[in-house]
Amino acid sequence: MLNPSGPFCVPYYEKRHLLRTNLLAIAILALCFWPAQSAGFAPVQDKEPVFSVDVRLVNVAFSVRGTSGKLVSGLTRNDFEIYEDGVRQELRNFSRDQDTPLRLGLIIDRSGSQQGLEGQNFDIAVAFLRGILRP
Repeated sequence: MLNPSGPFCVPYYEKRHLLRTNLLAIAILALCFWPAQSAGFAPVQDKEPVFSVDVRLVNVAFSVRGTSGKLVSGLTRNDFEIYEDGVRQELRNFSRDQDTPLRLGLIIDRSGSQQGLEGQNFDIAVAFLRGILRP
């Protein structure tokens, strides 16, 4: 015989409350997992997201190299045209920035395969650094 005050004895009003709570939880879960199409939503396409903002000025940093691979100098604002979605844009500011800070990592192979070439590799590294650094 069950003890009326034991752990398995739940009064009738609590049973109704539990039943109502459980039914509500099941209904909410069913709505969460119901297909979006039945609610009138279109399925998500596999397209890249589009991010759109309204800006007045965009800075564009660039370098120009000739067909030989060397940097081209002496260019002016008249040598450039900027287009956005096929529409030519106004070029408001133009400047040559030769004092841009440079962070550089230089790796020199000193493994056994380079034995006897250390001096040549060092000279090449020094020539490279002298070519890009200024006093």
